[in-house]
Amino acid sequence: MGAREGKVTLDHVKFKLNPVDKFKREDPDNGNLADVYKYCYKQVFAKSPDWFKAQHSARLVAQARRLKMSIRLYIYAAMLGFKETSPDRRFRVGNLLGGEAERNVEQFRREAAAKFGIFDMTALLAVVGSTVENDARTLEECEWLAASWIVGHRQVHGQGAIASLYNSRELAFDPRWLATELSYRRWLMSDDKNKRDSDELTRHRYRVSQVTSGLWLEQRQQILPRVLSRVLSQYLMAASDFEARSPVSQPLAFWAALGDAILQRKCLRLL
Repeated sequence: MGAREGKVTLDHVKFKLNPVDKFKREDPDNGNLADVYKYCYKQVFAKSPDWFKAQHSARLVAQARRLKMSIRLYIYAAMLGFKETSPDRRFRVGNLLGGEAERNVEQFRREAAAKFGIFDMTALLAVVGSTVENDARTLEECEWLAASWIVGHRQVHGQGAIASLYNSRELAFDPRWLATELSYRRWLMSDDKNKRDSDELTRHRYRVSQVTSGLWLEQRQQILPRVLSRVLSQYLMAASDFEARSPVSQPLAFWAALGDAILQRKCLRLL
């Protein structure tokens, strides 16, 4: 993978990712609170909600902002807390605004922080037992998608692998993985004419903006060697066949260089 000076074989390469600053995105749910309320209500209570009154919107947005979380996360946590503490009472929209709601939300935040180091929708659902997820496995599958796509693209098309990946599979990536990847933020800020926009993508990008990447950055570093082994096995090649500078700080650039190196090695085998 380039000139050999200062390089090690891939079985000795280390990964040390650079921190990625959070970027700001406006919560897309702020202007659509009635629909968000209805959706969350049906998910939590499995029935139709009472009427959502417009005068509640400003107070809900202010409450979520004061607690530094998305409006959807706040509503969901408040409803789940009410369901746990008051199973025999019917939830009304006013139950989102009192001190009881805030105490329930803060309790979930403390539990999630203790277990996962972060409070987001994934952590909330794990705390209440609605989902069981292996975070490392999720990040590994995201990395595998990125690595296999980029390595394959470089061998067939050459340039443009990273933009092609995001344009085609952005929604397939977990927000926690995207929050650790500097190239994703650069791509969002680019003028790529193939970049799509939709309500679903807007919500997805907002979720990414809410993730604090530090914890997931460390976990991603740990799964990168496993993904490297998967890529090499796919092409029936060994880590000792290639060299790279260590530590690697930009994984997607590393996958692109590996794709080029695998293509060169294939060509040499044909000679």
